[in-house]
Order: sequence, then structure tokens, then C-alpha cells
Amino acid sequence: MAVLRQTLSYAWNGFLDLVYPPRCLICEAEGETVICERCAAGFTPLEEPLCATCGRPQSPGVPCPDCARAAKRGGWGFDAARAAGIYRGPLREGIHLLKYGKQELLGEPLGAFLANRCLTEGLLPPELLREIDIIAPVPLHWTRQWKRGFNQARLLAEPIAQQSDLPLSGELRRIRRTPKQAMASGDDRRRNVTRHMFVADRKAFSGKGVLLVDDVFTTGTTTSACAAALKDAGATKVIVVTLATGG
Repeated sequence: MAVLRQTLSYAWNGFLDLVYPPRCLICEAEGETVICERCAAGFTPLEEPLCATCGRPQSPGVPCPDCARAAKRGGWGFDAARAAGIYRGPLREGIHLLKYGKQELLGEPLGAFLANRCLTEGLLPPELLREIDIIAPVPLHWTRQWKRGFNQARLLAEPIAQQSDLPLSGELRRIRRTPKQAMASGDDRRRNVTRHMFVADRKAFSGKGVLLVDDVFTTGTTTSACAAALKDAGATKVIVVTLATGG
């Protein structure tokens, strides 16, 4: 019976492939699965020099302007941030389709790209990796997650957790729904996320180094607020990794 079910499943999937040929979800090229090689090749890593703290592009010999602005607001909540690529081209389109097009299937290959950059290609140096004990995705408010059907940050974090054998925690919560951040100014972002993060189980992060995962590092406001909540719960260090940031 099991063999029959498997045979029927293969036959049905083959029929679907004939009627609806596999397409790249980003560029819609036929004959590809989820993300084609051409789109994946268009994921552009950031080029040195980068700020050692926020991970953003930095002019040689010039203090980081993003960190200078953060210092005027009391500094970052996190200890360091790194991004896998530049927020443009196929990577930007993939993130938009994942978040706003509800293309959940993109979560796995985009997360695999992030995991490969972090764990294999040196985005996270060994000295930082050794200080990480647990992984936490940036949370959505439950109403937004219910509407979207998933938390894209968790989808991106899962391949890192699997490949690193580190636990993935869901104890970081968003206790208030904030306005959509994409078009908000830096000051508006800070007002939106202040005191909106909450750690449900403080013991989960006490005395531990945390890898905080999100999709895009824009102003750093959301990840900084999350990191501050984690530090308040006893985290010893918070390292942020995101799929993309501005070039």
C-alpha cells in the first residue's frame, strides 16, 4: 500500500509539472525550482571595507556614519551586525516576494544562502561563532504573522540552526503591533519599536550569546530594540545577521 501511495504521488507530481512547469519564483524562468541559478548568482555580497560594528559599507579612514548616528541615540543594542548581501536586484526581489507576496517556499533557499554566508564563507568569523549559544529570529506581532502565515525571520534562521546545531528559540516576542516599517523614517522606526519587544522566558537567554536573525538591516532600529530586550533578559552578547542591507 505504501509503495502504491508513493507511486501515485510521483505520478501526480509529474502530471503537475507537465501542466504547471516549475518556475523560478523570482524571475519566473521555466524549468527551475524556487530560485534559478541566474538569480542566485545575482545575490551580491557586500565588499570591504565594512564597519566592524554595524557591518555596513564604510569609507576607508572615515568613522562609520551609521554608528555615529546610533551613538547620539545611546548606541546600538547589539554588539555586532553582519549582512549576507546587498539589498538590490534578485535578492531584494526575493525578500519582497517572501514578505509581501507570501511566497513561503523562498524561505528555505534564502535561509540556505544566509547560512552558507554565515557558517561557510566567513561572514561570521570563528571568534564570533564561538560566542553564540542560541539563535533567535526577530519576531512579528501575532496578528501580522497570522495574516502572513509565517515569520520570514524564522524561516531564514532555521537553516542556520540546522547547520550549526544551535537551538532556535521563539521566546523573543513583539507585544505591540507597530506600523509597517518599510516607508518609515529613522525617527519613526525608533518610536515604533521602543518597548515593543518582550522576552517570554528570561532563562532562555540568561548567560548566553545570541544570534539574532532578520531579513533586512535598514536603520538597525528593530534589531537594536530586540538586542536590548535580550540583554535585559541576561544575554551576554547579541550578534545580528540579516539577509541584506543597503550597499
